[in-house]
Amino acid sequence: MARMSIPDELRNVLEATGFLDEDEPGAGVALGKAPYRSGRDFQPDAIWRSASSLRVYFKFAAHKPSTKAVTEWRREIWNEGFAPLLWVVGPSDVSLYDGYARPDALDEGQSHLLLTLQSVGEELRRLDEMAGRLSMETGHFWSLLPRKSQRSSVDRQLLADLSSLESALMTRGLDQSRAQAMVQQVIFAQYLIDRDIVTKDRLSTVCGMTTLSDALKTPASAHSLFGWLTDTLDGDVFTRINSNDLLPRFADILSGFLDGVEPTSGQMRLFPYKFDIVPVELISAIYEQFAHSADGAGATAKQTSLHYTRLAVVSLVLDEAMRGVQGSESVLDLTCGSGVFLVESLRRLVEARARTTGTAISRTMIRSVLHGQLTGVDISEAAIRVAAFSLCLAALELDPDPQPVEDLEFQPLIGKSLLVADARDVELFVDTDPWNINKPRLFDIVVGNPPWSFEGRSDLRQRRKAAVGRVHQGRGQSIDFVVRAAEFGHGTTRYGLVLSAMPFFATSGTGSKAARAVCALLTPVTIVNLAAHRGWLFDTAKMPAVVFLARCREGRPGDIAIVTVPWTNAAESARTFVIAPRDISWLELRRWDDDPTSLKAVAFGVGRDSRVLADVRSTGTTLGEWLYALGTSLQDGLQLGETLDASGIVGLPLLDSDARIGLRVERPDKVWSQMRAHRPRSVSLYQAPLLVVRELMEDGPRVLAGVADEDMAFTEAFFGAPLPPAMAPSGLVVASILRSALASWFFLLTASEFGIWKRRLFVGDVARLPLPHGGSLAGSPQGRAVLDRALSLPAIPSTDQWEALDGAVFDLYGLSSLDRVVIRDGLERAAWQWKKGAWRSEAPATAKSLEEYADVLLKRLNAWAQPDAQAAFEIDLLAFPVESPIRIVRVAVGTGPAGKVRFVEPDHGVAETIAEIGRHLNVPLNSHLVGERDLRVYGSNEVYFIKPAAWRHWMASVAVADADEVLQDSIDIGASPTFGAA
Repeated sequence: MARMSIPDELRNVLEATGFLDEDEPGAGVALGKAPYRSGRDFQPDAIWRSASSLRVYFKFAAHKPSTKAVTEWRREIWNEGFAPLLWVVGPSDVSLYDGYARPDALDEGQSHLLLTLQSVGEELRRLDEMAGRLSMETGHFWSLLPRKSQRSSVDRQLLADLSSLESALMTRGLDQSRAQAMVQQVIFAQYLIDRDIVTKDRLSTVCGMTTLSDALKTPASAHSLFGWLTDTLDGDVFTRINSNDLLPRFADILSGFLDGVEPTSGQMRLFPYKFDIVPVELISAIYEQFAHSADGAGATAKQTSLHYTRLAVVSLVLDEAMRGVQGSESVLDLTCGSGVFLVESLRRLVEARARTTGTAISRTMIRSVLHGQLTGVDISEAAIRVAAFSLCLAALELDPDPQPVEDLEFQPLIGKSLLVADARDVELFVDTDPWNINKPRLFDIVVGNPPWSFEGRSDLRQRRKAAVGRVHQGRGQSIDFVVRAAEFGHGTTRYGLVLSAMPFFATSGTGSKAARAVCALLTPVTIVNLAAHRGWLFDTAKMPAVVFLARCREGRPGDIAIVTVPWTNAAESARTFVIAPRDISWLELRRWDDDPTSLKAVAFGVGRDSRVLADVRSTGTTLGEWLYALGTSLQDGLQLGETLDASGIVGLPLLDSDARIGLRVERPDKVWSQMRAHRPRSVSLYQAPLLVVRELMEDGPRVLAGVADEDMAFTEAFFGAPLPPAMAPSGLVVASILRSALASWFFLLTASEFGIWKRRLFVGDVARLPLPHGGSLAGSPQGRAVLDRALSLPAIPSTDQWEALDGAVFDLYGLSSLDRVVIRDGLERAAWQWKKGAWRSEAPATAKSLEEYADVLLKRLNAWAQPDAQAAFEIDLLAFPVESPIRIVRVAVGTGPAGKVRFVEPDHGVAETIAEIGRHLNVPLNSHLVGERDLRVYGSNEVYFIKPAAWRHWMASVAVADADEVLQDSIDIGASPTFGAA
């Protein structure tokens, strides 16, 4: 095959960094200028695109480019919003530029240079490890990019600038709706000009000016321009502007914005935006901020936090819901907002129709899809206006030849395919075909991001009344929208909806039943758990999210695929994520019906977690049952207020939300002194000996629990259960179990909210904790050992003291060594709910971590080998530098009965080592690493584990799961301990 026609210097760099593999482009790599971005000013020589749309651009420069050139290149890249890096490759060096940092004035073009390295020897190897393809694929690269630049990405900056622009217009006297309309029309007009749909000559003919900024500075010119655009295009997009809206005090702000004047400070800077490049979905999503902002509130600093539907989520939903579409399908979004799902659906349907029919994309085709196959509903008229604006922009973007402008007129969308109505009874407000009150229109694909929140008891009563005879949710309404959406579907309609995670992980109640009911109704279902990403994905949402996908895949009825997407620095930094095969688990619906906690256990478990959970639950009774047998129960503490008499507890010591307790609960400083409370509870609840449990886990994943030896009141920040005096020692054992790793692991897998949202427990969560044996827990030798550990535990235990207590609890439950590994790591995974723990999971696996992983892997595999086998397993740990993006472990059949673990110095860097292993095993590892990231590759007598460097891939519990999978593979292929080829 002929070599690709790119400069040799660029070829050498791409080969050294993994973007070229034996002179062939690696996965996601495209070479040459012609296939991509034709007509744009910046034409790269190569581009890499990840499965999540992340991009890296490569530009060869035979001579050092000017500051102006680099600034303009970066400006285009920044406007796209998907490219964190620009590589400028010269004859002897490589310069990496930050693609997320806002472009500066032309004389500051070098301010976003991240590094420059020589394209030879060790420096080229360093470049590979920092920003090569493997580093990008695994997310390792993000440690290089400054976090401050991520805060100046185009989405954040555009939102901040448009909010400031709106605020400035309102400060000058323009009401909010008119201010938003002006901003929207200015952006659309600038888009038409940036794309040369409205040329400078046409602009001059229409209004006598050659730039939009100049036109705005002259009221007569602005009136001529916007009047012509309104007449030429459509009233859904442009509305005739009141002459008062173009008074100089308003027009100066708008023109200044286009000239680069910051609306609030008046400071002059480079205008960074090129609206023909900014993704249409981004523009429409940002306008959702305007559409749903409080009337008259204006733009404030708080509004600069993004809470629109992220493009990563839109892609995730549509990748599944529109997989394999032919282009003739109809799409419905019952809560379309600014139309972000409809915009991307338009693009995909047009491309699919062109592919299916074998014809080129044309304006007729685009308009046919736009007007005939997309339907959006929203209760907000402002949102519907933005959706119309967004769809028209998208149609123009798709148009292969948007000329002349007079031929681009749009038919009305609002009132036809975009409806201002409540999704609950939209048929009542539509009198046009093909809607019908008695027989709703049916759609092929239903997508969207419906409301999640609980709107109060009056709303709940109304929804209950409307939902008589059908499934409905209690607190919250997202499941109600799924049921409503199903009324617009036929037997093969696909559904892709972003919903609240709460009803799916709840362990009892109406919400949980409703979640199971819609899964049964629309089976087969995939649930994508995005709870770990609530910090960036939906910044201002009050609860975590799942993506609900129904009938989007083949599968047995009743099978639920559960995809848990872990938090990573790369996901939060790039505002996107990639799902790997290891993130996917399976659950039968009937098992979920039998055990409401099973969905969460599968979603948050790793490998053996569900099996260990079943074993722990089989050991005896639960905490709630144990307390019931003693004639008591866990109850919430008192609530403040003036409703009921609380005189009976006046003078009691008080545990409130400020209290921190030890295993032996000391007398608090505060005393209850109020004569009344909202819910004071019975005085008997506060009698010693008293088991108390704190609701919140604020300092880490270990539960705060203890036993008080004197009567004391406690607020609803605690649960409590009075115990018979003789059971005080057993109560201390229970408190020790609650403080142990076992309880944290158990609550991670089964509690209603802990792990997915709030770091708190409910009474029911704690009551379900399994307890070993019955009666007096302190009566057995193992129970006394736990008690001894508890009595010797200081106020601030060391790591060793905590582990000793954990070990005593494990003995009490009779856990195996492998079960202990799983549960100890469960404590660590519970800590990922805190930022410190999450970052620890992303830290590169150290030599010590790899040794611990290998020891557990080796013990598990050797325990499986036949006792009389002449050979045992041994493990090689390839000793790459700690900054390397990948770790590799090799397991092979050794020569001794004991086996061994050893570090091996590789002969090459990571990329060449992987290529060498691939040649040795005749497997194209580089291509497999792209989609799977976590590889297990077999030879005749060996297996390689190749994974990202992050510690979460190399934890001891993962070694148990890896060993179990190897053993299962061996059973499936009928292999002996020598593995066989797979």
